Amino acid sequence: MQNEEAIPERMTPDFCLYMYNAKIHPPSYWTRFTSDKTVKDWNKGQPPCTLVDIDKNSNTFTVIKGLVEGTWEADIQGIGRDADGLDGLQYGGLKITRIQRVENLILYEQYATRRQVMFLASGKAGIYPKLSDVPDMKGGSSHIKELLNNEWANQLYNEVNEEYFFTGPRRTE
Repeated sequence: MQNEEAIPERMTPDFCLYMYNAKIHPPSYWTRFTSDKTVKDWNKGQPPCTLVDIDKNSNTFTVIKGLVEGTWEADIQGIGRDADGLDGLQYGGLKITRIQRVENLILYEQYATRRQVMFLASGKAGIYPKLSDVPDMKGGSSHIKELLNNEWANQLYNEVNEEYFFTGPRRTE
């Protein structure tokens, strides 16, 4: 049996250094590339990317649907390059019928490696302040955290100001 290192208390420099040194595993909610193996182990001989349909009856589907509906702004619908050809269709809302997750080992490893560097910096300099507490911070943190249940909120690392974001068109005025 392996001697597993105790995980330090969250929001401490010791936790940040622990996370900096941790092996990178896929997120626990991935289903094709499970978190029982490291990303490097999965990358050996596996196609690195797959699309996974999210079950309509799952917590994941419910949370993502709620996030999309909670951040939908009808007044900017139809703006942006991805809206080409939609002008005449007179859409007035969203109907979410399918959600797919991209499980991309290469992109996730790049993201997680960069996050580890941020953990190192936070562990050395002190825990980053909340974005909403930084003076003159343009924008601050998003309101997406307010739409999350505890399970999803707890997957984020506040030590490095990790957030969920959606991208979309810029508002033109």
